[in-house]
This record gives sequence, C-alpha cells and structure tokens, in this order.
Amino acid sequence: MKTIAPLLLVLMIQSIAPAQSFKVMTYNILAEGLEGPGQHWLDPNDPRRDRVGAILQQEDADLIGFQEVTDSQLPDLIEFLPEYDYILGTPAFFYNAIFFKRDRYLVLDNGIIDLPDPRNPFDLIRNVLWAQMFDWETNQSFVMADTHFSYPAFNAIVSQQEVPAITNGLPLLFVGDLNFPPSSEGFSTITGQSGPQNFTLNDACDPFCGDVSSVPGWPPGTRIDHVLHTSEIVATDARVVTDLVDGLLPSDHFAVTADLLNTSPPTARPTHLQYTLISGDIDDQIVWERGSSSGFDGLGDGIGAIGVGAFLASGEASFNILSRQVMKFQLPFTTVTETTVENATLRVFVEDLLGTLPEGLSLMHDVDDNDSEVLKSHYEAPYVDTGLELFVPQDGAGQYYDIDVTEFVRADYQSDGSDPWSAFRLQLTDGEQFAGQTAAYIIGGSQLEITLGIVPEPSDLIMLLTSGVADLVEDGVLNQSQGNSLLMKLNFNSNQQATLNRIGALINQVNAFVNAGLLSFEEGQSLIDTAESLHDILSVEGDFNVDGDMDGSDFLKWQRGGSPNPLSASDLADWEANYGMDASLLAISAATVPEPSSLLLGAMASIGLMLRRRCLTR
Repeated sequence: MKTIAPLLLVLMIQSIAPAQSFKVMTYNILAEGLEGPGQHWLDPNDPRRDRVGAILQQEDADLIGFQEVTDSQLPDLIEFLPEYDYILGTPAFFYNAIFFKRDRYLVLDNGIIDLPDPRNPFDLIRNVLWAQMFDWETNQSFVMADTHFSYPAFNAIVSQQEVPAITNGLPLLFVGDLNFPPSSEGFSTITGQSGPQNFTLNDACDPFCGDVSSVPGWPPGTRIDHVLHTSEIVATDARVVTDLVDGLLPSDHFAVTADLLNTSPPTARPTHLQYTLISGDIDDQIVWERGSSSGFDGLGDGIGAIGVGAFLASGEASFNILSRQVMKFQLPFTTVTETTVENATLRVFVEDLLGTLPEGLSLMHDVDDNDSEVLKSHYEAPYVDTGLELFVPQDGAGQYYDIDVTEFVRADYQSDGSDPWSAFRLQLTDGEQFAGQTAAYIIGGSQLEITLGIVPEPSDLIMLLTSGVADLVEDGVLNQSQGNSLLMKLNFNSNQQATLNRIGALINQVNAFVNAGLLSFEEGQSLIDTAESLHDILSVEGDFNVDGDMDGSDFLKWQRGGSPNPLSASDLADWEANYGMDASLLAISAATVPEPSSLLLGAMASIGLMLRRRCLTR
C-alpha cells in the first residue's frame, strides 16, 4: 500500500477536520474591597471566594474573561483553575484577566488598548485586554478581547476604532462587563449597528438568554455582561449563570457563558512564536536626592510617581529626585531541560519627556535576581551595567523604544533553571547633571514588555515523542506492543540519514495506527507534528551526527564516511557552510513558507511553553 507523504497528510487532515465547540465565560467577580456586608472575599464564616470557585469549576469554560480582579484575588483564581494559563490587563486597583486552557490554546500575541475617560483623564484602570489565540484542536486562530467599560458610550466608540488593528482579519470574541444592555445606544455602537461601524458583532445570548439580567435584582432586559463575536463564530447555546451557591450570591454580577463554533478556515501552525510578557507598575520608588529638604528618607517612601527621571520637587527649587525603575519578568519555561532563545527585546513606552536630559538612561541587569519580589533593596542593589542605553530625542515621546537584551535573557535561562526570571533596572547614574533643571522621562509602568523568540532543542522533541507514546500506552489507547513499536524507532544513532529514515518510519507507523482506528486524527497528528519538527531540525545539511549543531564532531563523521554521501565534496561543503550554527535556528531561517510541520508545531503543543505573568509583590 502506498504511503501518503507526511506533509500531504497533514494538509488533508486540516482541510477535513470538523469544527469543535468551545465554551467561553465572562465574569465580573467583584473586586475585593468593594463588597458590601456579607460579601467579603475572605469572610471568616462564608468566604465569597469559595462561591466564585464553585461556579468556575461547575461551568468548566475553555476561555474566561474576568473583570475586577485584584492582586489579592488572583492567587485564588490560579488555585481554582490549575489547568489554565493567563494574561493580565493593566495593573491597577483592579484589572481584566484572560484565562485559557493551556492544553488547547496558545497565545501568539497579546496587548492592551487603553480606554481613556474624558471625564477623568487620570483613570488608567479601564482598557481592552486582547490575545491572539491558536487552537491546537482545530488549527484555527482568533482574537479574544476582554474589557470593562466605565464610560460605556465613549468606550464603545474607541473600541470600534481601535480593535480592528489587532484582529488582522481573524475572528473576534469580545467579552466583558460593558455596563449597557442590548437595547442601549452603546450596544448598538459596539456591535457595529451604528457609530464608526468598523466591524460587526453578534450577541451570543440572542436568543438563548432571553431577557434575564446579568446583575442580581435588576429588572428583565438589563443584561450588561456580554459575549459578542464576529460572524465566523456561531453560538449554539448561551446562558446567564444565575445559580446560587449554598443559597448565596458569588458576586454582584452573574457570569455569562456561551458554547461556540469557529467556522473560519484553518490557519498554518506558527513556525516561530513571539511571546510578550507584560510587567506591572512599581509602587515603591527608590530615589537619589540632593540638597536639603524634609519629608523624604532617601528611600522614596510616599512618592507616588511612576517613571524614571529627575523630578523637581514641588516648591523646592534646589531639590532633585532621581527615580529608578525596576522591571521583573517571569519568562516562559518548558518542562524539559533546555530552552533556546533566538532573540529577546525589552520594549519601553515613553509617555512623556519633560525638559532635556543630556544623557540617556542606563539599563542594568542582575542575573541572580530570580524571583517575583520587588523590594527596596532592588533599587540600590549592585545590578550590572549592560552597556545599553535608552535615549529619547526631544520630540520622541509617545512611542515604544526597543532594546536588544538577548544575551542577558539567555543568561537568566541558564541561571534560573525551571522558573526563569529576568530583572532589569533603568536609571540615571549621574545626578549632578540635573542641578537646577527640571527634566524627566515618564515611563509607562504598565507598558514595559519583553518579547521573546524561542525554539526548542532536538532533545526536547525526542522527549516529547517518548512521553507522548508513553501516555497513549498508559491511557490504554495503545497496548504495550504497539507502544514499543513506536519507541523502537526513537532509538537513534549518530548517522544522519539513518536517523531521518527512522523518523520517517515512525510517521508511517503512526499513519498506519490512524488508518486502523487505533489512534484518533488528533492523537496521531500530535505525534506526526512533533516528529516532523524533529525531522526539520535534524535534516539540516552538515549535522552528520544529528546532535543539533555543526561542529568538529561532524567533520570527523564525514572523514569516517558517515555523511549521507560518504567522503563527498558536496557534504563537506554543506558542513563548511553551516559550521558553528545551531540546527534548530537554521531550520527556521531555511523555511520560506510556513508549513504545518514546521519547527515549533509539536513542541508548543506538548512542551507547554507557558505565557504566565505573576503580579509583582507590592
């Protein structure tokens, strides 16, 4: 029987894969500190946290958009949802959060759209938190946005204007506490029936939810919490979760859930993923001060300014304050031993520039600072000068500035093991230059990001294949003999062509199991994707001993006749061209068209590079 080429098989499976439903929830959990009597999150007699947890576990949504999450409530949500990863909105008194099941979804990109309130220009709480998601089960991409409107009509207009730039033509889920019902002008604006009309959204609750309100005690027709979606997404069911727990309300809002189908075409699995990790604001600022003044102890206590620069204290013409910004990022990590960082970029948003600074800001780094705490000592600790600088021209405010920090992030991975962190500090080192002048860089504390490009090692993929087969045997999908037939093909040697042949044999065997009904399409595809990713890496020309890099051991292999064309000048030329390179990086750069079998395909599905962000200790 003729075996279909692996790539062709992948494309065929993608084209016929049926749509699979997923469940979405939006839930305003009521920020701790805003509760009334008997509604306290940690009430000693009947903690509200447990009632929220019961609703979350009962509904078991695949994607959840939370509103009014506080730093004190976030650890409880993580405890209730151990199978989820998450991203957070702008840190403030409360913020939005998107939780997603890590085994099904991968965040390809994420960010924040600010929703300014013209009535209160200093209100930075409200925004649209968005994430471009990839669904491993359906090979589809979409964008999920989560928000909490404070000035509904105006926020709806801003959202209609700004959201199209983040969707790039992908289906859109727009969820949140919008603070207006379906009959309102704001709802007409956000759904595209009036106003800017840059996109159109359907209401997942129509007709399933009827006129049930999403706020306890409000009259019918006042549902203000919504799951909205573009036409590529179809709602098959929805409800307002009016359930009580032990006769009590979990929140001052009911959750709203919807069962959805994404009918859009499959998208190519990514060949290279960028992870954006967003740091939080820093409450305490360590300062350097010169001159005479009272009310400050040199450690910045009581100073509420977020920023880096020299500030002239109010009414004190001879008093300068030099503030430093500490930035900590929890990096994505794998369940295996090594991660390759291809690139890492620190992005800093400069909101404003006051006066003129003769020199830029120095970027400092501490490879030994590898936890989430932000202490006063971190502002004075002997971080190492990276030699990099942030300099903003006089007319350069209101934009991001990128700093290449690849070598420092790589050092953090090597130093921190399975829980890697990067710690940086922006500072001005010479306070004397500010004598008698007012000048400052105002840095957006919630707009400090690290963007990473990560690729796995060959050993990671081999481990994934081994563990994947072991799981299938343990779950009873394959018997021991069938599992051994696959594992034997992972017994590689140092001959490149023989190893590639064994990977091909493994793919053919998996195909046979799928055709015989022993494996589902999804189970077989997971193994095939990972195997093809490994094949991509190990087939790089010049890696004759298939160890993932081109070095002197490959030349010895060629000398001993171990290359695909023994002792040939062409094999030697391949080795010379790629000498000193990493095979996984070459595999990426060599790909001219993204293919479903590309490098990170299987790795991200099973290694589980996790986009997690812990709140910095206040």
